[in-house]
Amino acid sequence: MEVTKRHDRPPPCGQQRADAADSTSRRRIARDVLPVAAQYGLLGGFAAVAAGISAQGLIGFARDNMGLRWPWPYLLFFALDGAAGVCAVLLMRRAARAETAIAPRLAVWGLVAASAVFNWTHAPHHPAARQAFALMPVIAATLFEFSLRETARETRRTHGHPDRRLPPLAWLRPAERIRVQLQLAADPALPAEAAVRRVRADLAAKRLYQLRQALHADSPSSAATRRTRRAERKACAALTRARFADPDIAALVLRQVQVLTITPALASLDYVTADAAHTAIGNLIAADIFRTAHASWHTPPPIWPPGCHKTAAKKCPASTVTRSPMPALVPVDGVKTVTRS
Repeated sequence: MEVTKRHDRPPPCGQQRADAADSTSRRRIARDVLPVAAQYGLLGGFAAVAAGISAQGLIGFARDNMGLRWPWPYLLFFALDGAAGVCAVLLMRRAARAETAIAPRLAVWGLVAASAVFNWTHAPHHPAARQAFALMPVIAATLFEFSLRETARETRRTHGHPDRRLPPLAWLRPAERIRVQLQLAADPALPAEAAVRRVRADLAAKRLYQLRQALHADSPSSAATRRTRRAERKACAALTRARFADPDIAALVLRQVQVLTITPALASLDYVTADAAHTAIGNLIAADIFRTAHASWHTPPPIWPPGCHKTAAKKCPASTVTRSPMPALVPVDGVKTVTRS
């Protein structure tokens, strides 16, 4: 009897690619889901322990300090921790949508602070007992805050939302950080980097305008000279911090200075028709002019005479090789513009 062997045929190439993509997707999902599950499992376990210890202090505080009878001591605990839990759920929903929630966050920390104070008041008078009772809700809220930030960061990364977070070291300049926060609050779609750039450009324009006013002052006294030097130092620092060398930022800063300078003229325009307004808008400094000028300031290529080529430059006399003319700065009404000679 003849036995024929059946060989399994390999699957088609397209099916292999589909299986590889499916296995890669499953590994990616497992890599993302398992840490999140572990994170929230540990957070929930520690929150349950902290809530149990906090319940001992709050119930004792309501029974002994407030004189409440059953079931009110338990209701006080459920009221405080339940309100904090509701605010925490609202925060988590906002973080899942990559939205800011200042009011629920302040409510959570206010309730946590109240719980810590009540636990401190009713804690037994033993070494470090008060600190341990008071720190339990604070530690739970801190861990929840870390988880909340991680959820918001993952949501922004997944859905491509703009990054509106400021670095912690930004508090070293509190005035600038407050201005940036106001810009972010005014425009929900504004990234943090653009808000910082806008705030620094506005400050540079303000310092430059103050220096311009100091230079045009008529009093030649020593006090005026000191004010001018002080304004010059502030203007230099603000321009450097705003990265004025960037053509786009330079155009933004100078356009702001131009607006501050022509404010009286704007107030006295004839608004019966739109001609004067169109003229004023057309005269504003644009970034395209700076990009064109910045591109033309590079060293132009040499102009080779007929019969010579750059590969055979040694055969050409040096006197016959010229360069295209460089752009010149010509002052026009107090403003230097780029022209070609």
